Amino acid sequence: MPIYEYRCEKCDCLFEQLVYSRDKKKVSCPNCGSRQVKKCISCFSSSGGLHDGGCKSSGTTGFS
Repeated sequence: MPIYEYRCEKCDCLFEQLVYSRDKKKVSCPNCGSRQVKKCISCFSSSGGLHDGGCKSSGTTGFS
């Protein structure tokens, strides 16, 4: 599955989102709604999910 990790440049929120290639320009921050986000380089984790979020998940992203 194409799950990517992003960081919002406006509020510094770190979040994960399922993104298909046709939707890459539609990614927005779940905390503030900004589309000024950058894809992070992430590594595989057996425990899954983000451990230091920086914002609360909307319930539709992340694995915690």
